Amino acid sequence: MGLQFEAEQKSNIEELEQEKETKSERLIRLTGFDSGKCPKCKDGRMMVVKHLPQIRSPAGHLPSILLSLFK
Repeated sequence: MGLQFEAEQKSNIEELEQEKETKSERLIRLTGFDSGKCPKCKDGRMMVVKHLPQIRSPAGHLPSILLSLFK
């Protein structure tokens, strides 16, 4: 019984570089979930209305800061 295996053809690196996908496209491809779709009507597209600034955590220890506020 002679088994023969054919080597898979490796795709060209240049082709892979041209097919870069966005984060939302990757999410749709992997999970089937479209994060840009309206959660209520499931038909419209969501859009950015306002960018919120990034906040940083307090420099000190949070429980001690909270205790000092209530003294």
